[in-house]
Amino acid sequence: MQVHSVANIFPLMAEPEFQSLKADIAEFGQREPIWTFNNMIIDGRHRFRACDELGIVPATRLYDGSESGLVAFVVSLNLKRRHMSESQRAMVAANLANMPSHRPQDKSANLHTSRSDAAQMLNVSPRSVASAIKIKDEGAPELVAAVECGTVSVNLATQVIDLPAEEKEATLAAI
Repeated sequence: MQVHSVANIFPLMAEPEFQSLKADIAEFGQREPIWTFNNMIIDGRHRFRACDELGIVPATRLYDGSESGLVAFVVSLNLKRRHMSESQRAMVAANLANMPSHRPQDKSANLHTSRSDAAQMLNVSPRSVASAIKIKDEGAPELVAAVECGTVSVNLATQVIDLPAEEKEATLAAI
């Protein structure tokens, strides 16, 4: 099953977290359904992958709201469940604020959201969203990943970006 672009607002699980989820599903079964819209996954891509790898037919549930409500729905499902830090939420808001209003590969929804709306939705400041966007645009992939997984704050990451090249390399190596 294809994954809808709205599911990509939130970062992928780290492999150890995924393996833990997979083990839980193997032991106790799938407890939460996979949400779909227009035959695409909007929430539950990790549960889908775990069920697939375990040979389990996944339970699904159809989102029957409006297309314009997809973003709010997915954010609502994930925000509390994922137990994210403020920096991680800022990175999600940056993903959301940067979603183009027209996606050639996914014409199913207009997912454009302003920075201020994304900040409000994720309960972070617009300044944090701006910093997260800077990290995504200018940061090394390992720095972006460190913020997304919660080991480095948005504030520290923006400071790393502004370091001279040789100091930046040393700092990234330490991360």
